[in-house]
Amino acid sequence: MRHLIIKTAFATTLGIAAVSSAFAYADDENTRFSATTSEPTANERAPYGYLTNGQPERIVTLGKDAKYLNVTRMETIRINVAGKSVTWNFDTLGTPTFLLSDIIPEAKGIRVYVSEKPIYLGG
Repeated sequence: MRHLIIKTAFATTLGIAAVSSAFAYADDENTRFSATTSEPTANERAPYGYLTNGQPERIVTLGKDAKYLNVTRMETIRINVAGKSVTWNFDTLGTPTFLLSDIIPEAKGIRVYVSEKPIYLGG
């Protein structure tokens, strides 16, 4: 008899636990997680970064004799070259160097060298 009471109490406890855990999860849109299937934005796909209206960290004026421009990845720079002014964010993960004319056609023969931000280098 005592064995039957223990089995019944155990089964009842399991049943109560199962029912209360079912009520503990509210199945609505605010509690579900799902993987996003959206495509990357144009800025995320741009290998050299993108135009921005943001505040530049520095302003660089390149003359006719300029051969290179050193930048840091994720740096925002206002570039003045050949009478044109562009504010550019160098979001260039995986692109260590490119021609400035790829983003500013008037900037012929100027190579951009992109260094990594020290904070991302680890240590």
